[in-house]
Amino acid sequence: MKIYTIIITYNGDKWIEKNIQALIDSSTKTKIIIIDNGSVDGTQDIVKSFKAVQFIQSEENLGFGKANNLGIKLALEQGADYIFLLNQDAWIEKNTLSKLLKVSEIDKSFGIISPLHLNGGGTGLDKLFSHCIAPSIHHLDHYYFSDLTVKQVKEFYQVPFINAAAWLLPKNTFKKVGFFDKLFYHYGEDVNYCHRVNYHNLKIVFVPDAKFFHDREDRDIKNEDKDIKRNLKIELANVIIPKNEILKKFKYFKKYYLKCTLKDFLKFRSFSSNFELYMFIRKNMKKILTSYHENKHI
Repeated sequence: MKIYTIIITYNGDKWIEKNIQALIDSSTKTKIIIIDNGSVDGTQDIVKSFKAVQFIQSEENLGFGKANNLGIKLALEQGADYIFLLNQDAWIEKNTLSKLLKVSEIDKSFGIISPLHLNGGGTGLDKLFSHCIAPSIHHLDHYYFSDLTVKQVKEFYQVPFINAAAWLLPKNTFKKVGFFDKLFYHYGEDVNYCHRVNYHNLKIVFVPDAKFFHDREDRDIKNEDKDIKRNLKIELANVIIPKNEILKKFKYFKKYYLKCTLKDFLKFRSFSSNFELYMFIRKNMKKILTSYHENKHI
């Protein structure tokens, strides 16, 4: 059984040595492919000091999804059975991979298997991960926090979404779902991918007994909700929504932003932002619908 870990680096000299060493020390061996998106802090030199790593230097910043696609395709060509996607600012425990693999064998419909996401200090859950597993946010029918309280934690829990900081994916997932969508440059691609995993009747689970550490609590976490264009793409490319509803959404958003533009104009307010969103939807409708159709019929 071949496991390949894919890591995308960009100015990650603070973490990458610890990241790679943890993978090398893993009780379950994994081949490592690293694609660098144009670091200028010496990250490449650290990576190259690990002879076992397959290193690819991109001539441009490909973004998260496109760079991962490059690594995933290479791993599959080399015979990967499982692919583990790991952020550069994260590291695993010695038995993290073995525990994920054990759960992956329980049900062949598991499309994404993820560990428990801890913060860099291991003192609590990663903040965004805690949102992913919160029943009140996603209307989940599991009771992980209740089980944790009474010390009856199950082997895994199903959720509709987990951020892509640490995903184990069987090769079958890529056969059924495909790769990251080229619509997304950075952020939003994992939401889109989870929509597609759910649409193709695969499951997303996290394994509480498998842990990894994500060192980002001391940095400002980008508020993705503020990026309206990205969120429009996520909503309008959501394969879970029937096509007739997607077309209604296109019609609604075009009408809405055009109406907002006219209101701003008549009230002598700046209308550039709303007009920009109106034109964004018009210009990108064909591209988004093409992606929507392709992801439904892989």
